[in-house]
Amino acid sequence: MKLFARPNSFYEALTSVHYFNYILGLRVFEYPRGYPRSVLSLIYLLIIYVIFYRGAFGIAQYFKTIRVFKLDCIIYVVIPNLYFLSPILKMILGWWYSKNIAVCHKKIFKIDKTLRQLRLAVNYDKIYFMTIGFNTSWFIFYILISIMSYLYMVPHIGILQTIHVLFVSIIPLSIKTKLNIIELKDYTKLMDFEQQKNILSMKLISDWRQSIYSASNFVLRKQSPVTSQIKMHIPFQIKKKLQNKLRNRFHEDISMTKRENHVHILQVTKQVHLELCKISRIICSAFGVQIIWEIGMDILYTIQTLYTIYNRYIKRQLKGNKSVELINTTYGYNTDIDTQEEMQQFRIQILHRPVTFYLFGLTMDNHILSMMLSTVTNYMVIIIQESSTLESKSDLKNTHF
Repeated sequence: MKLFARPNSFYEALTSVHYFNYILGLRVFEYPRGYPRSVLSLIYLLIIYVIFYRGAFGIAQYFKTIRVFKLDCIIYVVIPNLYFLSPILKMILGWWYSKNIAVCHKKIFKIDKTLRQLRLAVNYDKIYFMTIGFNTSWFIFYILISIMSYLYMVPHIGILQTIHVLFVSIIPLSIKTKLNIIELKDYTKLMDFEQQKNILSMKLISDWRQSIYSASNFVLRKQSPVTSQIKMHIPFQIKKKLQNKLRNRFHEDISMTKRENHVHILQVTKQVHLELCKISRIICSAFGVQIIWEIGMDILYTIQTLYTIYNRYIKRQLKGNKSVELINTTYGYNTDIDTQEEMQQFRIQILHRPVTFYLFGLTMDNHILSMMLSTVTNYMVIIIQESSTLESKSDLKNTHF
């Protein structure tokens, strides 16, 4: 398949995800294609995880030695340990619910197959280009972060230690992304493997449509000879009445066909809705713990990030600006005129040039913390509103169509 060609199936729409899947590793040992070597893949993943945990444990120990407060210990030691255990928890839960997820994938495949048979084709272009954009953005982002971190860390800790720290930093997201897309890979395999199976027989639907068309053609074929015979033996008014009856009968057959078609589509839609309800229950039971864990970890990670900004910049800035109080405490009782004059000049200098940290014009103080929270909240509201508007417009277009 070409890079920017339009995908014809769900498997082709996730081509970039498949390549990303093999690169990251849990199914990297898979030959021939479609027959995974689960033991070798598990050993490979565990080796990567051990390397990651070893480096991350050293980083946690470093923070543990330089922090003395209990709050700092919780933020810099307990939260990273929870973050390290997250992949193991996902692996155990994924193995426990693997059968339920397989059943869910089969149901999704059947629903997709049914919608195709009803000529409600799914547009895979959006999925395809979204996956390409996501993988490309992820790769570029981590390349840039790695280059910037390398240039900053090499003068301090050396080349080998820098490479090790960068590797340790990138691996957790790779494992997390890998565990999130592994079941998506299985679903695409199911769609490829079960192309011969149908929830509604394609032949049955085609035969049903063909019978409708043949009935209509039969009425049209019969209409011509009957009309010619009537023209030969029956007066004009009776001919006209018979023609009207035949025409009405033909329209009744067409309307009956349309009603049957509508009833059939409604029945299939009702069945699809019931299957989707079953799938939603399976998903809630299988991914509930993972989603709650992710929400909790994201909240803790946000708290850790904001506290780190406060501790490294705002707190030191406040301490630096308390120099006036230290000067008054140290030299306040000195009556020397020259000393008093120097103290006054130093006070004025601190007032006019306080110790501040800037980030492209933004002052690193409490204001930036509140600005970050308000920005995240505002963008969430905007994204939700825009997505709802786009969905309503799309539904309106589909309704008109």
